[in-house]
Amino acid sequence: MRIVRPFAQVLLALVVMVGVAGSALAQKKIIRVNHAGAEDIVGTEHQMYSWIFANYVNEKSPTIEVRLFPNSGFGESRQVIEAMQLGSGASMHIGGMAEFANFCQARCGVIGLPFIFRDYVHVREVLDGPVGEALAAEMETAGAVTKGIAIA
Repeated sequence: MRIVRPFAQVLLALVVMVGVAGSALAQKKIIRVNHAGAEDIVGTEHQMYSWIFANYVNEKSPTIEVRLFPNSGFGESRQVIEAMQLGSGASMHIGGMAEFANFCQARCGVIGLPFIFRDYVHVREVLDGPVGEALAAEMETAGAVTKGIAIA
């Protein structure tokens, strides 16, 4: 009887631990990243950025899983952004400002104009300053949160 009781307690503890671990896995938040780039990490910066992000989060976070959908896996950019505004489909979209310009004031589209910046340093200075903050605020009014700006 003495051997059975500690064994039963250990077994009960293991069952509880497995149950807790199972429920934690079932509640894992999934971030779906959509972009129009190819699946080849060398050939497109969209896949490279998303792959680095996914690998970092998947390795470090026990509660979040990132899944990548290259080649417009959820659909064309406009459809994906509209679905995101409704809370379905992708959780994150990597794309150019022209894709997002349809969902905010005309200022968002200015970033894509040719010859507006002298060089990459100038781009970084502008987008890391008040102009970038204003564009991010404008995107928020359209229901999108800017988490970062990649320059390619």
